[in-house]
Amino acid sequence: MAGRNKNRIRWMTAAMALLVFFHLRFLPVRADSCRTKKLNNAKDAVSILKKDWESTYFQEIRIRENSDKIEIDGKKSTFTGTFSVNRAIMKKAVSSGNNLSRFLKQQKNAEGAIYSLKKTGKGSYSVTAPYQSKRIVVYTTSMSASYGASEKYIYKEGKETILCFDTEEKTRKAYERIRKIYGRKNCYIDEIFSVENKSMSAGWGAAATEMADLKSSVPASGLASSVTVAVIDTGINRNHSLFSGRTILPDSYNIAGGNKNINDTNGHGTHVAGIIADMTPANVKFLVIKIADAGGSSSSLVINLAMNYAISHNADVMNVSYGFLSPYAYRYTFLDKVIDKAYTKGIPIVTAAGNVSEGIPGRDVNNCYPACNDQTVAVSALNRNLSLAEYSYYGSAIDFCAPGTRITSAWVGSVNGYREESGTSMAAPHITSALAYIKLRNRKLSVQGSCLELRRYCVDLGSPGKDALYGSGYPRMKNLFGTAGAYDSWTVSAMPGSPVISLCRNDQKGTMIQWGTVAGVKGYYVYRRLNGGANKKVATVTGNYFLDRQTGEGDYCTYQVVAYAESQGAVKQSGYSNTVANITLKPLRITKIKAAGRKKVLLKQKRLQVWVNKRLEIQYSKSRSFKNAGSKSFPAEQASCRFGTGKKGKIYIRAR
Repeated sequence: MAGRNKNRIRWMTAAMALLVFFHLRFLPVRADSCRTKKLNNAKDAVSILKKDWESTYFQEIRIRENSDKIEIDGKKSTFTGTFSVNRAIMKKAVSSGNNLSRFLKQQKNAEGAIYSLKKTGKGSYSVTAPYQSKRIVVYTTSMSASYGASEKYIYKEGKETILCFDTEEKTRKAYERIRKIYGRKNCYIDEIFSVENKSMSAGWGAAATEMADLKSSVPASGLASSVTVAVIDTGINRNHSLFSGRTILPDSYNIAGGNKNINDTNGHGTHVAGIIADMTPANVKFLVIKIADAGGSSSSLVINLAMNYAISHNADVMNVSYGFLSPYAYRYTFLDKVIDKAYTKGIPIVTAAGNVSEGIPGRDVNNCYPACNDQTVAVSALNRNLSLAEYSYYGSAIDFCAPGTRITSAWVGSVNGYREESGTSMAAPHITSALAYIKLRNRKLSVQGSCLELRRYCVDLGSPGKDALYGSGYPRMKNLFGTAGAYDSWTVSAMPGSPVISLCRNDQKGTMIQWGTVAGVKGYYVYRRLNGGANKKVATVTGNYFLDRQTGEGDYCTYQVVAYAESQGAVKQSGYSNTVANITLKPLRITKIKAAGRKKVLLKQKRLQVWVNKRLEIQYSKSRSFKNAGSKSFPAEQASCRFGTGKKGKIYIRAR
């Protein structure tokens, strides 16, 4: 500063207050004009699917070089017929991966479709269309913006907002914006998938698990109660003789079609329901929820709605004999909230562990969602020798195993049609049946209590105790009604309540989270998902706060907390808390402050390696308490900032 001002002011003294840095998650977004409608429950939400569902939806197209033959979700077709091109264009397109990529980009320009291409082997490729449904679901009911959507639906029961778009390109652009603002865990694209159905080619499972004998003993047991099993699948052949005398509840519903037509034209759902009917008494009622068309196609939103529907219609157990298969399935979260809702209400969700699939390496259950979610009951498959089937996934998430190979059950097409099927899809309903018996004896049991009770009747296979191949073993249930329930105190009302996280922010030494205390618990487990990876337990604490020191600059993390207590030699766990998110910003250092001109200050700050939203805010005040503080926001990439401070004298400056 030149002249007399230089003599009056040499340096401005900066008293730095505690530097609290936070990520501004919500950038200003203009509210779009878009038709908004409220949906009270899953049945209301079906109206969206009924209107927009297209017969051309697919999960995956498999293409081989130099061949017109392709597979669409396992069904044979041709390249020329699918893409409506002549053989000359086809031959050029499939001559190499680069040419196929160019062809798909041309299709995007012509049809508006957005294809994703992945090489799965030498000369073989997988083609998907992630945005084909043109729908995005966000876990909030308070979105002011519509992000270019043509229609916005507030789904009250699921506490979600469903956005519908006119084109796939608009869907893609909106998703990229929304996931940055709300985080990947709190939104998802309504992707298409096929109900997993690995067929090989009796009903030996009922004998192996002794449920055939148990079924005949139910009348003598004096049980007058009933339980409801929700079979979420391709529907049911309700006229089949195996379902004679069984109650298929009138609330059964076709989520995919938006009507009460639950007739199965695929076969998978009938086979699964038939296994349960074969092993359980008439006290077990069926809530059939159809989630797929004749080709077995469904979507992530359909499954979400189906599970919410099952919860609202008082299901006691859910059977989910399908899975989303991907090397990154352990990162999926779009069903986590409804799974947690079922868990806190004491409803076990029994899931197929997954079968070996082309293009997905290994046999890891982490490749199958929702089986890899630790609040579902994941089931691996056994062959006739009671060893792990060669197609079955396995891993630490496996809870139980059950017969899965060459299982005979009902099929579609006639009242007496039967068929052999193999897969973890067939193993899951065995455990569903076993848990239905457990619930018949005490329907108030929590998910943990039901599973602990079932373990008492399981044959341990493999390594002693719970292991990655067989979980806690397979059930042999013959003596269930001759013994007293050991875990009858593990009712839903006796389980710890879920914590509620109230604070999540950057601190001087890391990320601080804090939650409300839960009465009667021993401590809390803290879970963190780092940059979209797996949800991992990172701490066990006794207090109601945690300081995470292990993240780096710019890391995006979500946190959840589970309360736990000890009882009867086992640990009782609550459901997950709410999810909070944070981007790690290390403390900022201001390296130089000097007077640069009349009533102006030049500030230089230490540049961070990673910036989020690329803004930095300076606050300044004549008061140490920052009362009536002025502020200035500027691009974070700038090494310095010039701003006016008003009258001369001492000022206090802080930055975030």
